Order: sequence, then C-alpha cells, then structure tokens
Amino acid sequence: MNNTSELSNPQLIIEIKKCLQEIHEGKFIGRKEWTDAFKVGLKKIGIDNKFKVYPNPDNKDGEWLVDLCWSIEGDDWKEEFKGLKLACEIEWNRSVDDILFDFQKLTVIDSEIRLMIFQFNSEKEFEDIMAAIIKASKHSQQKGNRYIIVGTGNNESNIRIFEW
Repeated sequence: MNNTSELSNPQLIIEIKKCLQEIHEGKFIGRKEWTDAFKVGLKKIGIDNKFKVYPNPDNKDGEWLVDLCWSIEGDDWKEEFKGLKLACEIEWNRSVDDILFDFQKLTVIDSEIRLMIFQFNSEKEFEDIMAAIIKASKHSQQKGNRYIIVGTGNNESNIRIFEW
C-alpha cells in the first residue's frame, strides 16, 4: 500500500487553505459544529491524499496527541509508520494561555505541516494571540518547521490564514 501524497507540500497547503476558507463561510452554530466541520473537511483531504486520518470514527481509530492528524503508514502502523504529514490543534477558548497550551503541542510534535485553528473577536485580540504564537514558535521555527495558523472571526469575512 502506497501512503505517500500525490501532491507536493505547496499544492497540499493550497488545498488545506481553500478547504478552511470554505468551511469558515459556513453557517455553523457552536463549538462542536465548527470543530466537526473543520475535522470533516481536513479528514476528506487526508483520505483523498492517501493518509491515515486520526481520529476516524468510521473505523474507530481514536485521537492521537492532537485534535487531528494525518499519518503516513502502511497497512500495519506498527511496522510501516513513516511519520505525520499534518498535526492539527483547534482551540475555541479565546484565552491566550489556552491557545498557547494547544499550540505548544505543535511546536514539539514531528509533523511536516502543523495547523493551529483558533477564534478571535477583535483585531486587538487577534494581534495579541498571533504575537504570543510567534514568540512561542521561535525555537521550532529555527528547525524549519512549517506552520499554518488560522484565526477565525465572527463572520465569513473575518478569517486570517498565515503560513510560515
């Protein structure tokens, strides 16, 4: 079984960003609906690109250390695990500390793409959160880790997607 992506990272990142933008334009109510929508969209991209997706309720595979991840593995993960393509954390509490608690997992996990999704109410709140994330990521940025940071506001016009 070949579980490597047909797409290069830049193409895959474009696909991820497009998916996140489309989901953000949805009319979901409540944290659970938003979380489920993002997970369903990311799960579809992962499966379409032949990654093993965790969690996956379809086959009862549970969550790993993060809210969602794509694994590069063969039929037997114990013998054919090749690493993570994507690790994703989603945090809806607007507290900088809560967001950083989840983001810190992404700074230490070994994954080609690290995706953080959070919510903000105002431009000032967004700027404060981003400043804290950038500061928290300094060490792992020096190692060449790739991040996609997504801040979602209160309506479809308020989404910020950054990649570095």
